[in-house]
Amino acid sequence: MRPRRSTEAESRKKGISKDGSALVEFAFVAPVFLLLIFGIVEFSRVMLMYHHVGNAAREGSRYAIVHGSTSPDSTADETDVRNYVRSISPLDPNNVNVTTTWPDGNKEPGSRVNVTVNYPFTFILSIWFGSGIPLTSTSQMVISY
Repeated sequence: MRPRRSTEAESRKKGISKDGSALVEFAFVAPVFLLLIFGIVEFSRVMLMYHHVGNAAREGSRYAIVHGSTSPDSTADETDVRNYVRSISPLDPNNVNVTTTWPDGNKEPGSRVNVTVNYPFTFILSIWFGSGIPLTSTSQMVISY
């Protein structure tokens, strides 16, 4: 036979109270819930910044391939590509590091250009998630003009 559950009136007679149980349960669950929510927000921010870094590398290499040695405009060098990427990117221009290389050694049509963009991502809540991570993306295209 199962033991009988005590009623609320019997619990009061014995001096047992359930008044603070919800507060104690909240104290256990709230930090885990907040860590989960802030983790989702920070992961979303990392993915957004990585998207911007990749897009900046692609845009930089696109700029370099249309400003080759036979371009009607001026021929692009590393400084031109860096300034262009920093001007169009929503990333902080002071923290964006752009490296441009021409692996074939020239800027003739048919040659390749590599643009690498580095961006140091910092977390909002660095106490929980660490100081940050470096985001890097490289784009390689063939010079058109």
